[in-house]
Amino acid sequence: MKTNKNDIERYSGLIRLPLPSLRAGFVRKSCGFVLPLLIMMLIWLLNTSYQDSQVTDEAIESQYFVPALRSDLRQLCVGNSVASDNKLAGNELMSLPLIRNLYSSNHYYPVFTCSNMLCDNADSIISLLKDARIFGLDPETYHVADIERQRAYLGDQRLRFRHLRIRRDLEMLMADASLTFMRHLHAGYRISDSVRYGDPELLALPQKLRKAMLGNDPVGDILSVQPDFIEYRRLQFATEKYVRAVTITDNWEDLNLLSTDSALLWQGIERILTSLGFLPDGNDNDNIRTALQNFQSRHGLKADGLPGRNTIEALNQSTLFKYRKLALNLDRLRKQHPDDSQMVYVNIPAYKLKLIMENQVSGELNVIVGTPSTPTPVLTGCIDQIVINPEWNVPRKIVNNEILPRIKADPDYLRRNRFRLLDEDYNTVDYSTINWEEINADNFSYGISQEAFDQNSLGKVKFLFDNPYSVYLHDTPGKNKFNEDIRAFSHGCVRVQDPERLAAMLVKASQSGDLDIDAMLEKGTRAYVFLNKAVPVHIRYITCAADEQGNLFFFKDIYGFDSRELEELESAALSGGKG
Repeated sequence: MKTNKNDIERYSGLIRLPLPSLRAGFVRKSCGFVLPLLIMMLIWLLNTSYQDSQVTDEAIESQYFVPALRSDLRQLCVGNSVASDNKLAGNELMSLPLIRNLYSSNHYYPVFTCSNMLCDNADSIISLLKDARIFGLDPETYHVADIERQRAYLGDQRLRFRHLRIRRDLEMLMADASLTFMRHLHAGYRISDSVRYGDPELLALPQKLRKAMLGNDPVGDILSVQPDFIEYRRLQFATEKYVRAVTITDNWEDLNLLSTDSALLWQGIERILTSLGFLPDGNDNDNIRTALQNFQSRHGLKADGLPGRNTIEALNQSTLFKYRKLALNLDRLRKQHPDDSQMVYVNIPAYKLKLIMENQVSGELNVIVGTPSTPTPVLTGCIDQIVINPEWNVPRKIVNNEILPRIKADPDYLRRNRFRLLDEDYNTVDYSTINWEEINADNFSYGISQEAFDQNSLGKVKFLFDNPYSVYLHDTPGKNKFNEDIRAFSHGCVRVQDPERLAAMLVKASQSGDLDIDAMLEKGTRAYVFLNKAVPVHIRYITCAADEQGNLFFFKDIYGFDSRELEELESAALSGGKG
């Protein structure tokens, strides 16, 4: 096809002429879609930029305050602003020497807060403080309410002009609460004076707290300051179970009011056993007696299923009373916990002796302890000698109060019980030559010793250890006394039910060879076994304990220590351990 110039120009015109209108339409349509999109993107960018700027500004503002915060913390720790009364924001600081150590070692940088908020690890510590009751401690002691209040203030933007001071106060309250809690966990409520803070273990607490705040397990790090002693660990675990399972209240039912009516008494016993978890609802009398026997065994009583006087006394105790006993005994164990890897451990109110090896109970024996008028003392010593078939050198107090009156009433008393009369040179004196009618406690100048035989008051074995009270562990011929549920009969020494077994365990624990204790006893002659390695003995007064399953055992307060010490503990807890 042949195309001329005019055709080209005509077609070109046809093509060119519509283009401006097409472009204009396309632009108009595109702008109708793109412009709103661009505007939305611009708004989003501006908003994001503003938010990022706000967050950045707050972070910068927080960091800007750090030098001032450090200055305030230094002033509080080094200056005199809290030195006069140890108070901050109405709260008494109970561990100020340790707080000073904490912040000075951290160059006065904040420990618990960052970017005007509490750190995550601080939150974990607050939760632990709120749960202080499972350790027998009082949450109110640790500023929990004030810490939560200060935290709320710090999150209130209307109070931004006060955030520096709020953050400073929050740091100090958290430091004091944490360190006081750790101090109580480690050593119990105790007077917080300069002498106490000379204890190296207490001085190490600030560094342990810093480690907790920087680590992955702040709760575990803080709880690691507790005693590792097995009796403490078991009791703390059982206390936690008790707090979580039982409604702690001071309400109690007085069974003494029902004692004249047997039916009403057993109904009351059933109600109490049910409330304490010993008995499910809807049980017959046989089940009630079985539950009562279980209750009795948990309270150091003869499990006969009969509501005797001691059983009624134990049933009358409220759950709050029992919790306070748990708190008291945890405190005792923190103050007096043994650190030995092996030991003989005697608990006076439990009438129990335990041989502990590598912090595990490897043997347990029944014991008899001193009467309330001649109590067994709380003490620590080391058993280094075992005497087989011992003589008994009667203490002067027993001679004056018991032996002399019996001799004057029965001149044959000394011979019949195989006592020897000794002069000052330990020579035997013929007691028939003494005019006993003229003898009294003031002019009696002789000593009395009982020979080794089956009825010797020390029995066949005696365990010696140095102590200022002249007491020891020993056998006894009065085996029937071990059948009693309250076994406080001695003059202060600890009588052991199975001394031969204890002797064998001590010989093994002290690596003293393969001595045949039974053969020595059969010979009937006196023998001395010197242990190659002395075994520590710890005699304690703990009125509740627990087994490895967390079952609690409560014991009668035979010496009346609990009531006085509970008052002291309550006072110390309210004052933050200062009393």
